[in-house]
Amino acid sequence: MKKLIIIFCFSFFLIVTGSGQYNEYGLVLTCGTNLSRYLGNGEGDNYFLFSNPYRGFQAELTANNKNGFEWIVYGFSHFKTYNYVEGNGVAAEFWIPYYTEFLFYQKTKKNPLFVFFGYDYVRMSFPNMEEPDSHHNITFGTGWNMKLLDRLYLQFKLKPYFIIDNSIGQWFGFNGLVNLHFGIK
Repeated sequence: MKKLIIIFCFSFFLIVTGSGQYNEYGLVLTCGTNLSRYLGNGEGDNYFLFSNPYRGFQAELTANNKNGFEWIVYGFSHFKTYNYVEGNGVAAEFWIPYYTEFLFYQKTKKNPLFVFFGYDYVRMSFPNMEEPDSHHNITFGTGWNMKLLDRLYLQFKLKPYFIIDNSIGQWFGFNGLVNLHFGIK
C-alpha cells in the first residue's frame, strides 16, 4: 500500500508540473540511464542474462527544428551484461561510441509522444579480448517527454533494435532508457 501511495503522489506531481510546450529549444543536451539486453540465442546457443543487472548510461546532443522533428546528431552509451554458453557466464561490456536517431514528436502537445529510428555503432568486448567486436544496429522505437521545468524534460524511451552485423549470431535486442532532456537555446 505504501508503494502505491508513493507511485500515485509521484505521478500526480509529474502531471501537475508537466505544462508548457516541448518545441521551445533548438539545441538540447540529454543524459540518463539505460537497461539493455540482446534477446534470443546466438551461435553455439549463447544468450545474455541480467545476472546482477548493471544500468548503463548515455548522453546525446540533439538538434530540434521546433516543428515536430529532432535529430540526435551525436550520442554515446555504455552498459555491461553477462553472456552464457552451456551454463558458463562471461562478463560482456558494450560501448556505443556513436549513435544517431531521427525523432518525430507531436508538436502541439504539452507532454508529447514520439517515434524514432536510427543507427548504433557498437563495440562489444569480453575479458582478455585483443580487439572489441563491432556490431551495427538499426534502431526504432517510441517514447514520451514530460516537462518538469521550463528547460527540463523527463524522457522515457523504448528502443528495440535489429543487430545487422556481429560475430556471436545475435540478431535482436532491446533498450529501455530514462533521460533528462535539457534545452540549451
